This record gives sequence, C-alpha cells and structure tokens, in this order.
Amino acid sequence: MKPVARYWKKSRSNRRPLRGCPKPGGVRARLFLSLILLALALAFLPPSVQAGIALPSSPPNKISLPSPEREGKSQEVNSPADAEQETMPGVNHRRPAERLDVEINRSVSNHLQRYQTKERGSLLEGFRKAEAYLAQVKAVFERMGLPVDLCNLAFLESGFNPFAYSRAGAVGIWQFMESTARLFGLQVNWWVDERRDPEKSTRAAAAYLKQLYQLFGSWPLAIAAYNTGEVKVLKALRGRPQSDFWSLHLPRETWRLVSGFMAVTLILREPEAYFFPPIQEDSPRYTKVALDSCTDLRVIARACETSLEEIRALNPELNWGCTPPDRTHYEVRIPLEAKYLFWEAFSAIPSEERIAWTRHSVQKGETLSRIARRYRVPVPIIAQMNHLPSYQTLPAGKELLLPIPHGFRRGMAETHLAYLPSLRRAEAASFSQESPRSYVVQRGDTLLQIARRHWVTVRELRQANGLGPQAVIRPGDRLRIPGGRSL
Repeated sequence: MKPVARYWKKSRSNRRPLRGCPKPGGVRARLFLSLILLALALAFLPPSVQAGIALPSSPPNKISLPSPEREGKSQEVNSPADAEQETMPGVNHRRPAERLDVEINRSVSNHLQRYQTKERGSLLEGFRKAEAYLAQVKAVFERMGLPVDLCNLAFLESGFNPFAYSRAGAVGIWQFMESTARLFGLQVNWWVDERRDPEKSTRAAAAYLKQLYQLFGSWPLAIAAYNTGEVKVLKALRGRPQSDFWSLHLPRETWRLVSGFMAVTLILREPEAYFFPPIQEDSPRYTKVALDSCTDLRVIARACETSLEEIRALNPELNWGCTPPDRTHYEVRIPLEAKYLFWEAFSAIPSEERIAWTRHSVQKGETLSRIARRYRVPVPIIAQMNHLPSYQTLPAGKELLLPIPHGFRRGMAETHLAYLPSLRRAEAASFSQESPRSYVVQRGDTLLQIARRHWVTVRELRQANGLGPQAVIRPGDRLRIPGGRSL
C-alpha cells in the first residue's frame, strides 16, 4: 500500500485534499491556523498573564478577587458603583498592594547617582512644582486603593508640569495621548484640554494604572505598559516562563523610566539620606464656582481682585482664556480667599460685558479657509459659531465672530495649548506675540513639526530664518519663530 500524505492524497492527474481537511489558502484553513497559533501563544505565556486575560466565570455584577491568603480560592465582592472604582470586564481583578516593592539593581543605582549629581537641579525643580499638587494626587490614589508611591511617576513623566508637551503629542502631568485620554473620559477639543486638568487627569491616570495592574499583576510591568503600551509588553512576555520586568526586551526609554521611578521612590521615602529636602505638600488653596455662561478669565480675575496669571494657573485646561461657550454649567477654580468677594463683584458685571469675541470684517474674495488660516482657527469652529455651512461664499463686508476673546494674544493661547514644552509660569506671563522667539532644533525635528508646534506656516518659518527650499536643519540649530499679529 502506497504511503498517503497526512493532509493530501497524491494522484497522477491532480492533488485532491482528504475529506475533513481544510483547503490550503481558504478561509477555513486560515482560521484553523490562527486558532492553533493562538493556543500555542497562550500556552507559553506566564501564568500571571494567562490569569489576567482569562474570561471571568462570575456573574456580571460580581468580581472574583484572588484571596491574599490562598491563591487557589477566590472571594466575591460587590462591584463598586463609584466611577473611580470601575473596572474593565474580561480581566481577572487583583488587589493592589498597599506598598510598592522597590528593587535595587545596577540600573536603579545609576539613576540614584545621577539624581544626586547632574540631574539634581531638574529633580528639585520637580519637587517645587509638586508642592501644589502632590497632596491632592495622593488623596486620589489612596481613595482608589493604589499605592501612593505611584504618584512619583509624574516626576518622570512631566516633572509635575501641567503644560508639559512631548514630541509624540502627550500632554499634561500624566502625559496622556489624545486617544488614551478620550478612553478614560477626558475631553480634548478646541475649548478645553482636560489632560492638563490636575484633578481629572490624575483620576484617569489612576484608573489606567489600576487596569494595567489587573492585567499584568506586577507594578513594574504596569508602569512599563503605561509608558510603551500594553501590546509591546505582552509581546515581550511571549514565551517567557516568568513575568520579570528586568528580563524583558523593551525600549530603552521604558527601561529608563522604570529605573528612574524606582530611584525617585527611594529618594522620596528617605530624602535626608540622599541629601534632598522633603517636599512641603500644600493643601489646595482654591475653591470652585459654577458659571452658567461663557466668561472671559480676565473678568473672573477682576472679580477676584487677583492677577490673570493666577486664574490661568488654577485652570490650565482652558485653551482660549475663557470658559467653553457650549456648556451651560462649568466649574472654575478661584483663590480660596476670594470665595465670598467673587460673587458680589461678578454679579455687578453685566452679562454682555463678561465676554467679547474678536470680530473680522470679510474682504472681497476672502473665504472661510483663508480667514481660518489667518487667525489659525479651524474652519468648522468659525462656521459653527456664525451658523454658516463651511462651503458658503462670504459676501464682502460681512462681520464674523471668531472664537477668540477680544484682546487675547496668540502667545497666550500657545502657552495654554502647550505647543511650547515645559514653559514656566513666569515665562508664560511675560510671553507676548510681538517679541521674537527662538527654538533649538532637537533630534528628529522637521520644519513641518516645528511650524505646527508654534502655529506658523513652513513658509513663514523659512522666510524668518533665510532657509531655501533645499535647506537642511540639524540638531542644535537655533531657529527664529516669526511673531504673528495681536488678536
């Protein structure tokens, strides 16, 4: 009897598949192969990761938690109703440890030495900025049952600077990308960017870290996934018998972040041992007032008898120096000592004087897109504000309202949109559009990226620096940023 192939039967005329065997290249074959590969991948994942992605066997209104005393048994608790305590379905939930274990190895020791020498100044600057936020951040993490040591991650991400803006587009104290921010309920639009809101972004970061811990069961892995993404960490864990962060092949930036986090945590636990002053945690010195209409921040500052810079610092999420006009109830933070003074002074200001928009008279031949480029405002925003279709031809002499408070300078907007990374409050206060600005080219920068970051065109950038069409910029070059008009 002739030998028969396992999947195929040979013949003189043709090759016919055996019965029940999927045809190669067909849909069934690809599905069959995918199921086999998925089973093999799950078989080689560490037990902790397998438990993290297993489907729950409990009812939807119950969550199975592993008991700290017996790993094999589980206990049932009611699902929390509070939004801060919501968890993702489809993962095996774990209780976060009250104290985070810090491992001291060669990489952590190198970061400790670096923070005590050449990077001491930047860490002290982060300590100074953290004084206004750290107590509030710790309260959020304690309320969500997370180790308060996780607050130290903000030192590595942004140095507790709400206006921090990374080259990749991450914004705020917790460096959220726009897509991730929306997943955790943060609003990012023309009027507000809640990634810069210290309260809301902290709640979102705590929820994200808690979700990552429930998936990986390890804080180093959760912090690594917060930085580089869950997919990269899962790929690095594939085929490894244990989920040890230090044995994984991950990006160098992620290694530095986790090692730096361990080092900062050690320093803050015993600052005197590492010759650092303890952080003076100040309780929040503000109160919230609810406004029912769009209001200029300068009007709020006048009613509080304080400076515009202080109101902006308390409300870093507002992009354009006013509360959103599309909300009938918006809470603004004001200084605590102005709580009773504000309402008396604010009620005396007529409603028509609380906001004054910039106006533009349409010239012959102008279009919405041309006006939008001139003022650097998206076409849909102008069309929506003036109840116009975006394609309508504009008659000469028509007056348009622009979504920019009258007298609000473009330089002010840029500091709030965080297109200039790591602006200090004093720099933001003295920043004006008429004064020339410069930018030092970083590795990987292009003229288009620099132009978008500073809200100018590539042509304006080339003209201001005398660059031809074939000119090349290199890291270390200093470019002059052309100043725009005062709006």
